[in-house]
Amino acid sequence: MASLQREVARIIMAPLTKDDRMRPRQPGGANTSALVEDFIKPNDRLTAFQRLEIYNRQYWFRLLDCLYEDYPGLCALLGQPRFHRLLIAYLTKYPSTSPDLRHLGQRLPAFIAESPAHTAPHQALALDMARLEHAQAVAFDAADRRPITARQLAAASPETLRLDLQPHATLLALHYPVDDIVIRLMRDHLRADTSAARSDPSAQADQSNQPDQSEQPPRQHRPAIARRVKPQEVHLLIYRADHSVYFKRLSASQYTILNELAAGRTLAESLAPLEQNTTPPAPAADPTKSAAETDPAESLRALFTLCASLRLLCPARK
Repeated sequence: MASLQREVARIIMAPLTKDDRMRPRQPGGANTSALVEDFIKPNDRLTAFQRLEIYNRQYWFRLLDCLYEDYPGLCALLGQPRFHRLLIAYLTKYPSTSPDLRHLGQRLPAFIAESPAHTAPHQALALDMARLEHAQAVAFDAADRRPITARQLAAASPETLRLDLQPHATLLALHYPVDDIVIRLMRDHLRADTSAARSDPSAQADQSNQPDQSEQPPRQHRPAIARRVKPQEVHLLIYRADHSVYFKRLSASQYTILNELAAGRTLAESLAPLEQNTTPPAPAADPTKSAAETDPAESLRALFTLCASLRLLCPARK
């Protein structure tokens, strides 16, 4: 029975053809129909091949749907056709190994990093977007730990105090403003949903217009936007608050402090680079920047005010 289960799983998980059908021959050259007929009977409507093909197609359609839902920004950057090819290549190399589909895309950033041809000449941009969208998934699902209290913080010595970020919080040093792109896409999606609801309030309840579940749902073919995105250094904190995911841009010094804490440094060690830079900023060096971005002391105060209000810091695990 175990060998039969492995054989069925292998065929179901095999990639589809370019027209989304089950492959007539397996990777080793074996005839799929002949293999399937050994353990599946035809019925009065479908051959053995066609019966198993339903599961093969639905397996892939479900995985692709999940990744389309979790990585809309990456799809917008690359354009739907190229994004689709990237997903096929990714799932072929890294098939699903967990019954929980929230983990499905966890290796996508690494795949983009190790396989530049799939996103060239925009690999760095695509990698930034994949890292951000994966961090969103982490922020949505990861646990909350008990945050450090003001009393614990006051009683601790900076030379020995070690702190962790909440499990749902991720720090990213990015080369492109992909957070702006994601926020814009979310706003566009909300506007589209509102417009659709106003034009046809019964559309969601009408199941007659739903696509056949045996067919791949149609997807919008929008032009890729990657070439329009200009480089910009961004330090970003992704976190969850009140059951919603948020982005917060940090100054370079704020990012460094949190990154040092997350790496296991003591509070004193994490603050050392900031304390070394005590030169006051020029009064009007850049009027577009806030005090937190130009004054080290104000930057530190703003950072810990943020962390306290969002309960982002926890005692380090021993």
